[in-house]
Amino acid sequence: MTGVTVDAECRAVIDDLAAPPENYRIFADVVALNVDVTEMQLSAQPNAGARYFVKTGLFIRPKKAITMSVAPDMTGTVAIGWGTTRAEGSATTLMIPACPGRTRAAANWLVYAGGYYVAQPTCVPLVIRAGDLTVTARIPVGAACT
Repeated sequence: MTGVTVDAECRAVIDDLAAPPENYRIFADVVALNVDVTEMQLSAQPNAGARYFVKTGLFIRPKKAITMSVAPDMTGTVAIGWGTTRAEGSATTLMIPACPGRTRAAANWLVYAGGYYVAQPTCVPLVIRAGDLTVTARIPVGAACT
């Protein structure tokens, strides 16, 4: 799971909504991620570093490109994947292009299906880059962030 980068595709958007759910937090005014401790399930991936999977949506503002990476000290034990099945269970960086909005005029967010692959319950630090802004989000994946 070291250093694998994948590109999501605009056609992978599964929905567009006016707002993320209440249990999501907005980062850099471009990305919204679930910040509730989430239940994990066993992953079908053979990689020991991807033993568990937590399914959760990823919300991105239309027409905004982002790069999201697992913090370097977590590679090997955490992988991410939304909007693609390439490198499933092994991606440490996800690049999402500036996708246009879909059909609803009131839709402020595009939704991608996917989630986190982890070796064990952990707090996942994600480095999010949107334009000139870089922020780190700490996401509870089966374990609270302290």
